[in-house]
Amino acid sequence: MSFVELNFYSDTLQMKVDVNVVVPDCEPGKKTKVLWLYHGGYGDHSDWVHNTNVVRMAKERGIAVVMPGVHNSCFVNMVNGPAYGTYVGVELPTVLRSMFTVFSAERTDNYVCGFSNGGYGCIKIGLTYPETFGYIGAFAAGDQEDNEFHNSADGWSGNRIAMFGTGEIKGTEYSLKHCARELLRSKRTLPVVYHACGEFDPWHDKNQLVRNFFEGLEGNPFHYHYKEYTGLGHTNVFRETALNDFLNYHKIGTDSRLR
Repeated sequence: MSFVELNFYSDTLQMKVDVNVVVPDCEPGKKTKVLWLYHGGYGDHSDWVHNTNVVRMAKERGIAVVMPGVHNSCFVNMVNGPAYGTYVGVELPTVLRSMFTVFSAERTDNYVCGFSNGGYGCIKIGLTYPETFGYIGAFAAGDQEDNEFHNSADGWSGNRIAMFGTGEIKGTEYSLKHCARELLRSKRTLPVVYHACGEFDPWHDKNQLVRNFFEGLEGNPFHYHYKEYTGLGHTNVFRETALNDFLNYHKIGTDSRLR
């Protein structure tokens, strides 16, 4: 196994970017499954490495892990800022598959996961690029359309305006519910959605709105699965536990190296 710290120029963002990558040992001619792992608000490409045992998980399970840093962008194409959604959804997979030829490009071998704002981001990216990512693992993930916005002088208001503008998010490309409905109408392939939240998460109610939406879709087209964690909140213990359970749920283990 190798742990690689990358810094390269993104054509999409027109700036240098940082990415941490875990690459498993593979036999010649074999490919590996890839976990694309997104950080939360005010995090960066090192967030999962510093706060969880994700490197050990990757080694034990024989999978690749990609951890990009996107500042406070929620992994979207910002209204007043760079196109981070295009970067993580299109450019980054293309660049890394050329660098690491052991990465499988099959959608069913690519899992996009995230915590908090990264949980929102991974659902958004998975619904936008379902031909790239077959599985979504969202941990403590609400929909931005359900957050009240008050234009004030604090830092988060400025971030919100940069990401989503000042208008209503409902019915726009930044609404997870809207993205899901549009994807269903398009008749494109659908990702499998796994969603988890801690009982004491301060945004538990927002997570329940996402849960209610997916569980309300007739026939469960996204094969939506929800798991709640009694006694846990919006913590590193929760996110590590949720990630491990997601990997177990999809039986992603040492057999992840493909024939």
